Amino acid sequence: MLLLNYAHPLTADQCAQLAALTGQPIAEVRDIPTQLNPVSACGRQITALIAAAGLAPEQWRTTPLIVVPPPLNFAAGLWMLNLQCNLAAALLLGELRQRIGHLPPVARLRSVVGAVPLRYEVGEVVTLDLDDLERQWRSYNALYDLEPLHRLGW
Repeated sequence: MLLLNYAHPLTADQCAQLAALTGQPIAEVRDIPTQLNPVSACGRQITALIAAAGLAPEQWRTTPLIVVPPPLNFAAGLWMLNLQCNLAAALLLGELRQRIGHLPPVARLRSVVGAVPLRYEVGEVVTLDLDDLERQWRSYNALYDLEPLHRLGW
């Protein structure tokens, strides 16, 4: 499996954790530096980050991959820049969905509680299936008859 890492470089332990969680060996890690310019257009920067993965169009659809998105605090913890980081992660996943045809599995890193110095581990691997979420919403909507609320803009 190919790991596209848009976060800080991963350790061997973190790669082993990912392999254990996914049940697949990590064949290659591509560390893609993610530094956004807050005064430039975000969309163009995201497209450049995707291009930095170095995959041809056919490879996007056929290569099994997992993504480590940019961390929420990679913009020095400033509130306004953190909004841009959240937007960047969302746009990155949206662009990946367009190229791959579905949302890729996403690894979430978390800090190790009580670790000095600060250390990170793989918290989970999240797989989002939008079709499944839509089915769940429709069944919930039918169960609780929420359609009138939708017409009101809720």
